[in-house]
Amino acid sequence: MNTVFIQGASRGIGFSLINELIGRNIFVIASCRNIKNEKLNSLPKSHLKLIELDLLNDKHIENFGMEFSQAIQGKLMLSHVSMAGVLIPEKSMKQVSYASINESFKVNCISPFLIVKETIPFMLQTVKSPSSNLKPTCVYISAKVGSISENNQLGGWYSYRSSKAAGNMLWKTLSCELGPKGISCFSVHPGNNIFLLRFGFVDTDMTRAYHKNIPQEKVQSSSEAANRLANLILNNNSRDLNGKFFDLQNKEYILW
Repeated sequence: MNTVFIQGASRGIGFSLINELIGRNIFVIASCRNIKNEKLNSLPKSHLKLIELDLLNDKHIENFGMEFSQAIQGKLMLSHVSMAGVLIPEKSMKQVSYASINESFKVNCISPFLIVKETIPFMLQTVKSPSSNLKPTCVYISAKVGSISENNQLGGWYSYRSSKAAGNMLWKTLSCELGPKGISCFSVHPGNNIFLLRFGFVDTDMTRAYHKNIPQEKVQSSSEAANRLANLILNNNSRDLNGKFFDLQNKEYILW
């Protein structure tokens, strides 16, 4: 059975993506901080395997490779989706602390990269499998505010912006190494930018407090974003996105 790994799946787009993929007969391996999560455990076990993973817990990071290897046995890995994130919305540099920027980089950048290192060998196996014509995708869920080119007026959000920009660089560098080997690596802005309102929002727990005064037509649901994302990662033509930063809602490229 074709398999997708979702890192960060207990709520928001991650949880909606699990539902979307299961509905398309895809087996999902999903990580979350609490594997006793009631919503996740209500989903069919025939199509879902949960792995406990706190991105701030070094022991969880160390053990992930072994747990993932056990979970994916006998399955073809189609995609890795790095979904988890933390948003600490500093308005001024005075609000930035060591704790806030350290947490942001660990959750949004460092730990996701250490995790993807463990799943890449299984995507390479998919590429080499004689029974498969699949083109695996390695997707980093970023944000338009992580674009250095776009950050020319509003500023703020030091920890979130810089950690997402760093994550973008890691995935861009992965694309140079893995693209020629048949794995498409790219960053995706799902549509939850809360500075530039014309780009719209995704309604998630992380963004809800920031878009309460935004017109409803500017807000897309998590399920809508998950549907678009599923279409993207299950489409073999997504290989053309290798090394790109893509706006999922507006279907256009974003400058790094």
